[in-house]
Amino acid sequence: MNTVAYRAIALDFLLWSRTSPEIQRVHLEHFTILTQTSRYKRFNVKQRYHKMGIVRKFLFVLQTDLYQPALLPALTDALRAIVEANFSPDETIKPLLSMIAANAHTGPSYN
Repeated sequence: MNTVAYRAIALDFLLWSRTSPEIQRVHLEHFTILTQTSRYKRFNVKQRYHKMGIVRKFLFVLQTDLYQPALLPALTDALRAIVEANFSPDETIKPLLSMIAANAHTGPSYN
């Protein structure tokens, strides 16, 4: 796998958000296949996804309106598959906690 091309094409969510909803769904399912059902899933996660910051990219997409609300389940399923396959402090836990902390404000802000 050409990691430079993969980062430039497969992880360019802005590019994929401009395609039809069916293509977007298949693109998101691609991540689930690579991390859960592929015969090379261990290699894909440990050698390829490990330092791509893929969880951060998915979390960024969740906070934008790039995808239609109908695609939110496919997006969260793909994120869940990646998180479950590579649950590590630096690549998964820190980005998730940062997003939760940034969005967990419940009361009025006191300055």
